[in-house]
Amino acid sequence: MKKFLVLIALLGLYMTTMGAVVTKLPGIESPKYLAVDDQQFYVSDREVISIYSLKDNKLVGKFGKRGEGPQEFLPLQFTEIVAVFPQKDSLFILSQNKISFYTRTGKYIKEKKLTTFQFALQPLGQNYAGYGFQMDQKTQKVTMALTIYDPEFKKIKELINRVYEMGKIPDTPDDSFNFAIWKNKMAVPLSGSPEEVNIGIFDATGKKLAEIKHKYPPMKITEKYKQKVFETIEKNPQFKQFKEIVKQRTKFKAMFPAIQSLIAADDKIYVLTYQEKNGQMEFLIFDFNGKFIKQIFVPVSFAYGLLPDPMAIRNNKLYQLIDNEDEDVWELHATELK
Repeated sequence: MKKFLVLIALLGLYMTTMGAVVTKLPGIESPKYLAVDDQQFYVSDREVISIYSLKDNKLVGKFGKRGEGPQEFLPLQFTEIVAVFPQKDSLFILSQNKISFYTRTGKYIKEKKLTTFQFALQPLGQNYAGYGFQMDQKTQKVTMALTIYDPEFKKIKELINRVYEMGKIPDTPDDSFNFAIWKNKMAVPLSGSPEEVNIGIFDATGKKLAEIKHKYPPMKITEKYKQKVFETIEKNPQFKQFKEIVKQRTKFKAMFPAIQSLIAADDKIYVLTYQEKNGQMEFLIFDFNGKFIKQIFVPVSFAYGLLPDPMAIRNNKLYQLIDNEDEDVWELHATELK
């Protein structure tokens, strides 16, 4: 009886730490991306995309193979991701140098080729948002600009940009430059300040609708964080060929930026910070008018030390794919965002 109670207690701890197990996903080998809508969830396992029903967790469809032809994908460079963005009547698929459109059950519709200077495109209303690159051969500096494009991929407006020097690794952690889209609005970090959450909210044409300025208590970079950075460099296959160079050239900031990354869902902006408490990570939640809603701490699983396992938010739940190494199977977990 005691052994049974201990087992129940450990199970409860596991569910609290990692979120409740929604379902096991046999056949999934190395998932890189997760998307969730009201009816389905989508798992990108390198170049193969699987669609599951949220109602009964059954497989709805599967498509994709490695290649450059129609209905084939090459994962995005550096991240090894084929990204899925569920739309009202279709799926928008982003892979290396092209976007593809499928039905919500996985049937091919069409695709469009991209230039090498357009990266991380997402649908934004009738337009697209993504990064454009421009390199100055003389100075060896690269400008990465968050840009809004029209349906033909012509530039409408450049919102913000960052300049990077070729061969130089930015001080760690780099300021967040990810954007988050919900319906026809986009949230964009405007600064990497350690003392303030500063986010611009834009419409599909690039017009600024609101700005969030939320004071935040600055935090010093910890030795624990530095160890996790080196653990990530050591274990992540993406750094395998040049991990020693990366480790030698990595320099740390004195303070954490207030923003680690953004997620948009359910008419809210979820700001993941670097604050950790009792093994859980802090999210600050705002609405799209810029109003602060609340602070919560949520279990988040990290691969290789610092890279979050694939996760998504929908209907006040944080979904995440977690590798159950004991059973050699990937699982979908869910945590209520209370």
